[in-house]
This record gives sequence, structure tokens and C-alpha cells, in this order.
Amino acid sequence: MDAPIVKHRRQIKNIIINPKFQIKFIITMSLGAIVLTLCYNYIFYNFIQEHYFAILKYSDVHPQMKNEIIEQMSSIYFYLSLLSLAFTVSIIIWSIVVSHQIIGPMYKLKKVFNNIILGNGEQRAFFRKNDQFHDVATAFNELMDKIDHRYVDDPANMPPPMDMETDDNNN
Repeated sequence: MDAPIVKHRRQIKNIIINPKFQIKFIITMSLGAIVLTLCYNYIFYNFIQEHYFAILKYSDVHPQMKNEIIEQMSSIYFYLSLLSLAFTVSIIIWSIVVSHQIIGPMYKLKKVFNNIILGNGEQRAFFRKNDQFHDVATAFNELMDKIDHRYVDDPANMPPPMDMETDDNNN
């Protein structure tokens, strides 16, 4: 049984659902992107310095032509730095989206669990199509269906609802 896909749009204010997990994830991914970008730029710059500038230094090229080549190399380095910055920003944005796709379903499952504990045994988990863990929602829903059938067959087995204070701030 496939779970229906919920088609609610995300709102910007709801992107960071679990700050502890999501910020750690975003920082980890961002630092990785920054380190890779810095390493790439450092290696490229040193390669240019060691090889091309050494060739220019010992070649018989006119000084004006040498200056033009050096300006072109500086321009290339500048554009590669901009590209690296764009790469880093895209990794940060991607990590925000992916962290939300991971934590959003977990947040929804927690709400479903709390509702079931409070006595709503017919509650089921449904995720948006781009969320992760659809297989977990499907397995959970199948489990709840089996439990429901078990209690329909013998209502005496039904446990009473539990008193529970929900605290959505403690994720």
C-alpha cells in the first residue's frame, strides 16, 4: 500500500524545523565545500605561478605581451574564484533543502506518534513527494493497519490512551 503524497508547499519560515540537526548538517556541508574550494583555488593558483609565470619569465616574448598574458591569467583566476563562490553558495542552498527533506518527515512522524499516544489510533503518516523516507511511512502505516485489524477483531486488547504533554520544542 503506497501512502498518498501530500502536496502542501513549504513556507520559508518552516525550512528550519530542527535547528540542532539542520544547522549542524548545513555547517558540515558548507565547511566541506569551502575547504574543497580553497584547496582547488590554491592548487590552481600555485600551478599557474610555478609553470606559466616561469615560462613567461624565461621566454623571448615582448614585455607588453607578457603583461597581457599575466592579465589574462589573473582574469581567469578571478572568474574561477567567482565560480568557486557560486559552487559554495549552491552547496549551502542544497544542504538547506536536503536537511529539510530529512528532518521534515521525522518531525511529521513525531507528531503522528504523539497523536497516537493521545488516543488517535487512526492517524497515519503521509509525506510530500520530495521528502525522504517514504518507505518508513509506508511501513509505519502498514503496521498501524495490522494493529487496527487486531483490535477490531478483539477490542478488549485495546490499551487506554495515555496522558502526555506534547513539547514540540524538544526534537
